Amino acid sequence: MIPNLATHEILTSWDTTDRYTTDKRKNAITLRFLLAHSSGAGYDKSNPGLAMVTKTQGREINVGATVNERFDYPLLFEPGTGWMYGTGMDWVGQLVECLTGQDMESYMQEYIWNPLEIQKITFWPSRHIDINAECMQMTVRDATSRHVVSLQKPFLAEGVSECFGGQGAYAVMKDFLKILRSILADDGKLLAKETTAMIFQPQLGGWRVCGITKESNTKYWLLQSRVQELENDLFLLRLAYNDSPTDYLKESLNQYGIIPDQPEENSGSNTPSPG
Repeated sequence: MIPNLATHEILTSWDTTDRYTTDKRKNAITLRFLLAHSSGAGYDKSNPGLAMVTKTQGREINVGATVNERFDYPLLFEPGTGWMYGTGMDWVGQLVECLTGQDMESYMQEYIWNPLEIQKITFWPSRHIDINAECMQMTVRDATSRHVVSLQKPFLAEGVSECFGGQGAYAVMKDFLKILRSILADDGKLLAKETTAMIFQPQLGGWRVCGITKESNTKYWLLQSRVQELENDLFLLRLAYNDSPTDYLKESLNQYGIIPDQPEENSGSNTPSPG
């Protein structure tokens, strides 16, 4: 259904000389894996291995007009064997468009925004004067001065030519809360009750918290390492111990992933799962 994603192999190693290796994927990439961020599809903006791959392809990190252009890099692990917040939802958006023959804007208008009487959510704020006028100015913390400054480069889905399922929808808070309220109230306007129940069921079950030791070409340090069996599938954090070329500054906290239990000697290897 998504030919470009189907060709993606698994990143197995990489180094600071811009060399990397991949292996063919053995497991199928399922819709459940994409929705649960367990497909192996990561972000180059938050993973140094993928950032290096993007660089060798002559592209800028997290830049591209289409989903295929922006996320044309390997998986981080075999689908269904790990967790990493990544591009899964963007690929799901492609699947929705393929199956329905509608773009994401039209599909969500019909099945989400209209049922909840939502007026101000769109992937294309520049086409809607009233929504564009309410967009907040995005800011970042300058790496040198540490002052908060206006973001100068395109923000996420700015400059794209199609809807990205995982990013790029602009909404006023009131309308966004209508979606959350509908799901939490389980009012049946968006989802069947059995579907809503599935959202709150663990999808990763039984994996251990697993850390990766400090490496010369990695700028992140894990807060936890191999500490307990997970009863619920929750997000972990990582702490950047140095500034990153992908905009994470020293001492900033970021989401981190969960991977299956591995032998202790592998925890410090230069493998990309996930980091």
